[in-house]
Amino acid sequence: MKFRCTAVCVLMMALVSDLAAAADFTLSGVVRDMEGNAVAEASVWLTQQRNARRTEADDQGIFRFSDVAVGEVELVAWKDGYALGGMQARVAGSDSVTLVLGEPDEIEVRVINHEFQPLPGAHVKSMRVGDRFHVSVEDLVEAGFPAMRSDDEGFLTIAHLPKHSHISCVIQHRDYAQAHVAYLPVGRTQNQDIPVYPGVPLRGRVTGPDGEGVADARLTLFRSDGDTVRKFADELTDREGFYTAIVPRGTYHIAVQHPDYGAPDPKSIHLQTDREENVADVELLPARHLRGRVVDSQGEPMGGVDVAFLRHDAIFAQTLTTADGEFELQVGETEGAVRVFPPEGYMTEAFSDVLVRMEETPRIDVGALEVKPLPAIQGTVANQQGDVVENALITAVEGVAPVWVFTDENGEFEIELSHMPEGGVATFAAEHPLRFQRARFEVDFRNPEPMSIELSQYEPDAQAESYGETQNNLSRLVGEQAPPIVCDDWWNTDPVELEDLRGKVVVLLFWGGFDAIGEGRRRLQEFSALNRLYADVDDVVVLGVHDSSLEAEDVERYIRAYNIDFPVGRDVDTAETFTRYRVTYLPETVLIDRGGRLRYFSAADRIPELVKVLRREPS
Repeated sequence: MKFRCTAVCVLMMALVSDLAAAADFTLSGVVRDMEGNAVAEASVWLTQQRNARRTEADDQGIFRFSDVAVGEVELVAWKDGYALGGMQARVAGSDSVTLVLGEPDEIEVRVINHEFQPLPGAHVKSMRVGDRFHVSVEDLVEAGFPAMRSDDEGFLTIAHLPKHSHISCVIQHRDYAQAHVAYLPVGRTQNQDIPVYPGVPLRGRVTGPDGEGVADARLTLFRSDGDTVRKFADELTDREGFYTAIVPRGTYHIAVQHPDYGAPDPKSIHLQTDREENVADVELLPARHLRGRVVDSQGEPMGGVDVAFLRHDAIFAQTLTTADGEFELQVGETEGAVRVFPPEGYMTEAFSDVLVRMEETPRIDVGALEVKPLPAIQGTVANQQGDVVENALITAVEGVAPVWVFTDENGEFEIELSHMPEGGVATFAAEHPLRFQRARFEVDFRNPEPMSIELSQYEPDAQAESYGETQNNLSRLVGEQAPPIVCDDWWNTDPVELEDLRGKVVVLLFWGGFDAIGEGRRRLQEFSALNRLYADVDDVVVLGVHDSSLEAEDVERYIRAYNIDFPVGRDVDTAETFTRYRVTYLPETVLIDRGGRLRYFSAADRIPELVKVLRREPS
């Protein structure tokens, strides 16, 4: 079966490892408390490719791990009386880090089965602490990490967590499919039941080319739901290469990796019932080795650069360059391509992969692969009469991460991207801040030239039902007076009442700091840009309402961390504002007209156009 990049890149990139680099680096560091004091005799764990090791910091808080391989590592530190601290690091050579232990708190939940009965013996398999670090609990327990299991009444205490944080976690029980819990705030009374459900047993054996079982092979199961493929579970084979897993019914792709072998194509299996046929055996391939170097435009080595081996747009092996720019990839297939993923601010000199054909050759050197700085894209925005346009908003449309850039008083702009767009081409849009004028333009990073952008008049689409899909259904509120905003705390403004904003267009964002990645992060960046766009416009107000799940100090921490400069209120503890607006999924955008009526929802990416629609209407 051939997977395209939308499936297999997600699938394989979550599994690819740093297989062939020599394990001779040292990762050292110091453990400190929140005041910067050394924490003596703290336990420190290092996990790499599910192999966990433990050491102890000395009386100065200093720790050291030797024989660390190139690639991703997970560090976790803890001492009784402190909260866990940790980080993910990308090792391309010997380095030093600092781990900080804060004030501890905990979460208590109850694990129940599908019949609503308490379930003893469930344990935390893994967890992510806020957006800061990941803890592979199941792997660390073997190296002395505190185990966390539910008692006879099903109660599970997740201890040693940083105060005022939140976690996501995976709960597992030997007789049930694992449960993925997206959000649990630390220190708040939960009274929350976490249900686990029966699953279908999946078993099999991983063997090498000689037919013998391979111990400690890593299987990653990816669940396919329509066009979506997401990582579901990790398993390791036993001494004889066997594995078992209990998963919900459905279609799965099984990717297997081991440091001594090449990875085969992912294997697919459809699990519907508890049958003997639910067996997926996998044979690993003989290992072949690809070597090379990544250098800059002056020929100097580039360390810490991602390099991958691909087949059919799927990544089968991936590593980082060492400090001297060298890399080695261990692969199983004889044909494929080597791709360099340039670091932030760089692009590859050649806009294509390096094709390789190894056949019976066990090793091949692809030579030096060059990267160079990404060019800044400069230009001028003017109207059809040739007058330059100040404060025009430049946004990314296709090919790159979100961009919000403004023209200066001379109509000039400059776009600096962090990563090269796929194929070297990206599309942008320029929008007049006050008039119905816009333009789209394409940038070719292979031949960047100063650009002259001419805005054209357009007729806006003002129909409410034409603006996007949303999981929140606010349609019954459209055209009605917008419900009041009731917040206990406000930042970047005095307390706000909607009634006081009559005569102004209100651009409103419902958000949560715990969700400020992906779409949530984009919306926060967009609203910061909108706040600047309308800073000198008297009849437009940009507001945010944070949900009530976090305490005021936690919301303030997010506001500082994300440099939010627009007014933000925190919903009252009863979630009155969210309830009145029928918002249950985040983020959500709402536009309120000058008469106080809710006119649009799910309006992201069209806000400047809709604001202009509302501004030209009589109040």
